[in-house]
Amino acid sequence: MPFYFDDEADNLRIVMHDSFESVSEFEPLSEGPVSPASDPNSETAIQATDRLAWIRRSLIGNRVPGSEALLRSPITVPETPDRDFDVGMLQNRLVAKTERWLGFLMSNKSAQSFIGDLEERSQQVSKKKGRIGSILYFWANLIRSLPPILFRAITAQGAPNTMLDLGSTLKKHEFMWVGDGQSPARDTCFYYREMPCTNPAHKISVINAGLPNRPDWYYWIFVNGSIVYCNHHFKSQEQTFETALKWSDEMPQNPRLRAIEWESGQQAYTVDGLASADVTILEFGPNDWRFQAVEDNKRIWWTGPYFTAEDAMAAYLESLNAN
Repeated sequence: MPFYFDDEADNLRIVMHDSFESVSEFEPLSEGPVSPASDPNSETAIQATDRLAWIRRSLIGNRVPGSEALLRSPITVPETPDRDFDVGMLQNRLVAKTERWLGFLMSNKSAQSFIGDLEERSQQVSKKKGRIGSILYFWANLIRSLPPILFRAITAQGAPNTMLDLGSTLKKHEFMWVGDGQSPARDTCFYYREMPCTNPAHKISVINAGLPNRPDWYYWIFVNGSIVYCNHHFKSQEQTFETALKWSDEMPQNPRLRAIEWESGQQAYTVDGLASADVTILEFGPNDWRFQAVEDNKRIWWTGPYFTAEDAMAAYLESLNAN
């Protein structure tokens, strides 16, 4: 039974038809009577609406490749036995209401992303602890996140969106400094700790792993207190923080290559989207790309050759799965 929904038009509703061929366009709320097959109060319609609400949040959060196209494509909802759907239906209804309520405390996009992150993690928990365990995990983490959400809504303290805001936020979150020779003065900050993001469940820390005159900045992104991303090799704390904010908003699911400058002038990339490893991919010659990885003070020396930088990244990721 096909269903349609539109992310941008608020005056459209989900319309159910007995056959796919009968669906030609969206039906606006203001036109025409509702046929029995599309009665929004029927149990089938309520269940389908709840399931589609979860799919819609996942698509908007960019957790599904090609989500922009899928938002305007037909989605078929399979029949689900009633005894397996009752708990899930109740959970989806409560989640949808919670998301609407959070919309009063933050932007709708932030609320959708926040709820989507919790749903993804609770699904992973369900593989080990079952449905009830995943539901308990979801609500426990939601309740734990409410105090900072409320505090930020009351104080109107959000993520910075201008260069001036970036500098001001960094100044407020200075945590560690390095002095100049014998001077105990706090001359240069090299660690900015747990700065706010658009998503209230995220925090960002920015650290310089190099020297004051030869910086090499990286950032951590925390989700509910745990580091989930660590991206390396930036020139300044402002560039690092700004890039981290964009990454937090997008939260890509797959690692990416990012071009960096190399001392010898060779073409080089780093791999973004890893939890902790610092992976560098360097061109040694034509069609000769090699990767080097550093993690937990352990180094994998230049490994290759590979035909392209993408091939080298894929080889590194495969080595993680092999281990």
